[in-house]
Amino acid sequence: MLNRYGIRMDDSFVADAKTVAYSRTFTGQHLRVSFGRAPPPASSFIYYDFPDIVPGEEDDDVDECEGEDDVDELHIGVIAAHGDSVLLKMSHRRLCNFEDDHFLYRAGAASSPAMSLLPDRDFLTKSEQVYADCIVSPPIRPIVHSGTTGLLQRGDDDVLLVELDLLYDRSLRREMAEFCLLRHGTSQRELKEPVPIIQDEGSKGVEQPRRRCGIDTIIPLGDRFLCWVTYESGFLLCDMADEAGPKVRYVPLPNHYGKP
Repeated sequence: MLNRYGIRMDDSFVADAKTVAYSRTFTGQHLRVSFGRAPPPASSFIYYDFPDIVPGEEDDDVDECEGEDDVDELHIGVIAAHGDSVLLKMSHRRLCNFEDDHFLYRAGAASSPAMSLLPDRDFLTKSEQVYADCIVSPPIRPIVHSGTTGLLQRGDDDVLLVELDLLYDRSLRREMAEFCLLRHGTSQRELKEPVPIIQDEGSKGVEQPRRRCGIDTIIPLGDRFLCWVTYESGFLLCDMADEAGPKVRYVPLPNHYGKP
């Protein structure tokens, strides 16, 4: 089990060399990540620091960073994981999280671990556009949320980052699901047209989770399904086999679940 909170390494910490990976932050700062693995039910932890030099790089090769990062104010957390892939978020402790960086760590069973800085999403989803008028300067930089974003690993090299948001279509008078996808190795996210949320006859009229605040956890099922779970009401089962139009079904919990 992977703990979602990263731990900053100090000079006394000896990282597991088999799990170490490096990347650059958005401003050019080096980031080093390793894992402290433990068999369940114990928790495994991610460890991180910001070294001045990385292996294979000489002092003369170091580029000046685009900005001055106060690394003491930066921390790393886990957003999602599936297979040997982990989605990480680097946040500033004091600033708003419009400036988060996101990284994909690959454990690499057949090769060395690798970590890459993911490209920013430079557009708003339709659901976000509804709220854009309420946002003032600075301009919004869309955020990858732990409550809406899942990872789906399909095979050794195909990793899909899936963002889900919910919106109400007034013309159709029904709840819709909106997906934004990023495939590992590509530089641009794809925004898909909203699709209807399927409900069985027996579940119609049951309240569904609304927007990101209603989701408690996201669970990948095999290499095809992602499940967005709300503990109090039910879950959204998303079939990602057809990326152009994912199928979404709402499955409510049984009546009187959790009630005395």
